[in-house]
Amino acid sequence: MKMTSSSYSDERARELAWAREKAARDEHGRILFAKEEGREEGRAEGRAEERAENRAFLTQSLRRMLPLFYPEYATAETLERIENIEETERLQELINAMLEQMSFERIAELL
Repeated sequence: MKMTSSSYSDERARELAWAREKAARDEHGRILFAKEEGREEGRAEGRAEERAENRAFLTQSLRRMLPLFYPEYATAETLERIENIEETERLQELINAMLEQMSFERIAELL
């Protein structure tokens, strides 16, 4: 079958229209993906900030509680060890141990 120049032009125009439509869909998909990625990054950043704030609050609470519960052990070294604790679960364990009035030896193990 021989293509006339008119049918060739029509076919080429359809191919170009399809290519433009596909490019637009791909671009739309890329934009949606980027937005979703940004949301995930934002959520992760928010969770990290929340953990940091929680850690700071627990650390500050422990620094205030230690002299009240165990004044003889409220040394600069002990306070520094509290500052160096990264895990909020461990900080919470220490607070719970103090509230349960455990011996300082047990608390020192947690430090």
